This record gives sequence, C-alpha cells and structure tokens, in this order.
Amino acid sequence: ALVNEALCAENCVGRWIWKSGDQYHKNQVPWEVQAINTCPDNFLWEKNKSSIICVAPGLYQIVFGFYSKKDPVIQVYLNGEPLVTAAQSSHIKTYNKENTVQNTAKHSAGNVVGLTHLDFIA
Repeated sequence: ALVNEALCAENCVGRWIWKSGDQYHKNQVPWEVQAINTCPDNFLWEKNKSSIICVAPGLYQIVFGFYSKKDPVIQVYLNGEPLVTAAQSSHIKTYNKENTVQNTAKHSAGNVVGLTHLDFIA
C-alpha cells in the first residue's frame, strides 16, 4: 500500500479538451472538458476558463495538440508571462537539408494533422 501511494503521488496527470472550436477574446481557448485529473488539488480547472492552474512548484511535462482549419499559433503562459510559443508558419517542416515533411492541406477525414508540441517546464 505504501509503494502504491508513493507511485501515485509521482503520477499526476491532467488532460483537458477544447471541444467546440470557439475562442474567447484575444483568441484564448476555453478548456471545456476535463478528460482526466488525478490531482484535483494541484491542477485547478474551471469549465470554459482559458487557464489551468498548477498549485505545486516542480517539473511538469506539457504536451498539446491543436487541430484546426487554419495554422494556429499557440502560447503557454507561466504567471502571466509567455513561456512557450509554437507556430506552424507553413505546411512544410524542414528537419535538415535532406529531409522534409509536408502536410497536405486537406484530408477526407478532416483535420487529422495538427500543431503538436512536448516540453518540460520547471
């Protein structure tokens, strides 16, 4: 039981979904659905708010994916200041001089390729 408690304390996970595609003023995303939150005392979420508050300091892994008709520009803020900005300025991503990946503009299944990012924030 003690091992289980120790492992669970180290495994805090939260996932929130922007389902409607609607935006608030200044193009803010309202987090409409809480899919999972194993630490509700640490991850403070309110339906339709554009922010999630992390109470405890520490190392956090942040992963996001935005799938939209237009190329998005995503900013993550920490204490009101921009921390991470991710943008896809074109549909071609160059990894080096020899390798490129090209996203096709439209797919019959809808928006299946989006802007995704993974980062660690301390």
